[in-house]
Amino acid sequence: MPTDKLEELNSADDERAVALVGPLIERAPEIAAAVARLRPFDSKDDLVQGIRDELRKLNATARVELFNAHPELAPENPLAMTDMSQAEQGRMDLTGDDNAYRARITDLNTRYRAKFAFPFITALVRHSDMESVLTEFEGRLANDHQEELENALEQVIMVSASRARALFGGGAGPEASGTAEVHDHRVRAWGGEIGGAILFAISIIFIIGGLQLGLGSPLRLGTGAFPFLTGLILAGLSVVVCIYEMRGREGLAEKPDWMGFLAIIGALAVFAATADRFGLMPAAFLAVVVASLPDRNLPLAGKAVLGGVVATASWVLFIEMLNLPFKAFAVM
Repeated sequence: MPTDKLEELNSADDERAVALVGPLIERAPEIAAAVARLRPFDSKDDLVQGIRDELRKLNATARVELFNAHPELAPENPLAMTDMSQAEQGRMDLTGDDNAYRARITDLNTRYRAKFAFPFITALVRHSDMESVLTEFEGRLANDHQEELENALEQVIMVSASRARALFGGGAGPEASGTAEVHDHRVRAWGGEIGGAILFAISIIFIIGGLQLGLGSPLRLGTGAFPFLTGLILAGLSVVVCIYEMRGREGLAEKPDWMGFLAIIGALAVFAATADRFGLMPAAFLAVVVASLPDRNLPLAGKAVLGGVVATASWVLFIEMLNLPFKAFAVM
């Protein structure tokens, strides 16, 4: 029998695989079965990504059903929780009758469920003490329903990720991780700011390049107008990304998606290298396909269709409407 847990999952039959994945996702056997069908997993991070992808597919109704399978904080009958939930809540002493926060939590649970129709869910592994939990709880009560559908799903993803890394990564479980796990989460939370900084650097390159090529006049735009305007748009987006991340929406940050960043940079390089040689439409098509390569939810045919739509829109906007000096197809 394989000694490595991930190897065991990869080589298990369907029934055993679902049994291994099941504890990672609170009382959601259908999701566990869908994740198990994604085998083999190259690493625990690949498993975590598979869980994230399957949970992200859920519509609003399915999300609420998933959330309602999760226990409230400090439930009246802690033994009704799964073993992993008991361990996670036990670290905060939420399974004991004499918890000093019980009355306050009961009130918050009642108000939250009355407003959103599902229990408050937070990844306790992110919190070092109950005051941190209660601060998040009270803050999220002010959100609207759509915001909490997103927030709760992100928390479920983080709970599942923590369990997966504990069970399949050989480390300590969430009940023993304490402050170290909180610190690790905060380090990963810089991923959004890093992405914004990279995007801002790229925008500066576009702006400088556009100025060097010449902007022309409002009635007859120069060859630098397009990269200059693109740079301004990218710069604005990068600022928005950084501001959004620095506001500290607790629990929504994830590990930087370096493959996504590299794909975007690669797409820009492809566009720059092919626009003059092949024309605007082929360059836009190739750039979109390259940028979408990391998206495992979109099949290759879908990437091609998306590329065709963007290429056509680029021709209509930049050539037909703005009359920029681009050729739809370069003459070879």
